[in-house]
Amino acid sequence: MRWLVTGAGGQLGQSLIDHLNSTGEENLGLSRTELDICNEDQVAYWLESFRPDVVANVAAYTDVNKAELEVEKAFQVNSMAVGILASRTRDLGTKFLHFSTDYVFSGDSTVPWKTNSTVNPQSSYGRSKASGEALALALNKDSLIIRTSWLYSKYSNNFVKKMLSIALSEKRTIEVVNDQLGQPTNAKDLVELSFKAVAEKSIFGLMHASNSGEVSWYDYAKDIFEISGADPSRVRPIDSERFQSLATRPKYSVMDNSDWSKHNLEPLRPWRESLESAIPEVIKSLNL
Repeated sequence: MRWLVTGAGGQLGQSLIDHLNSTGEENLGLSRTELDICNEDQVAYWLESFRPDVVANVAAYTDVNKAELEVEKAFQVNSMAVGILASRTRDLGTKFLHFSTDYVFSGDSTVPWKTNSTVNPQSSYGRSKASGEALALALNKDSLIIRTSWLYSKYSNNFVKKMLSIALSEKRTIEVVNDQLGQPTNAKDLVELSFKAVAEKSIFGLMHASNSGEVSWYDYAKDIFEISGADPSRVRPIDSERFQSLATRPKYSVMDNSDWSKHNLEPLRPWRESLESAIPEVIKSLNL
């Protein structure tokens, strides 16, 4: 299949391109400067000239705090542009793969969120992503929307890279919130499962894909320190109320990934196992 990947300069986009190249799939990765997904003429040009079988929309406005100040811009990228891509792919009979987030949920739960759980985002970022989901489903019934969470890789900026940099190149202690629970997700694992899902051709609608289990940001940071050989006692817990943030972040964003078994696909492996396998490569990317 021919894949067109938007937002190819980000960590998920680069990870997806890596996987497509390793499997020999023909692909065209377009960065934000090459394709502005908010520009309908640009979207039409690339779809009609490349004629992909799959459009994977990895482009997104992801600055959660800044989205509180740039609400219109967040909605343009995370909602309006998704609608453009969904309608264009529908007209061309092209598969539309779109990625969303745990932030579409309120965070007010004690059990994992299911794909049909009520959407109730508490931030502008979350509302923009939820709006994008709704548009994709309304404008292209064959859209596949995969929600994920706490993404990391060797690319771009992410929590794992930040913690490793502090753990291995600094001596200071660091405070990390201990009252927000979620699921770290290895971008490599996510793109492998997403690729399998598209290959199945019969999977559409909403799916959840995050590494299994759950952990607080605090315990997650301690594990990153420990796995890298640093002293985990340098990580100190702090309540999120003491951590100044413009955006409200979900206290509980663990997602139920069991729907994959209905399609004879394995959900993603445990987050700790995946983290241990990823850390050596992530450390190499830091150039310490």
